[in-house]
Amino acid sequence: MVPMRLAAAGIMIAGANLVTRSNPTVVQRSFNISDVIHKLYSFE
Repeated sequence: MVPMRLAAAGIMIAGANLVTRSNPTVVQRSFNISDVIHKLYSFE
C-alpha cells in the first residue's frame, strides 16, 4: 500500500509544481495539497 501512496503523492506534487510554474497565483493551493500529503504520511 505504501508504494501506491508514494506514487499518488508524486503525481500530485508534480501536478502542483506544473500548475505553480504556469500560474503563480495557485501557490496557496499547491501548499494545501502538500499539507494533505504530509497528513497522509503521518498515518504511516
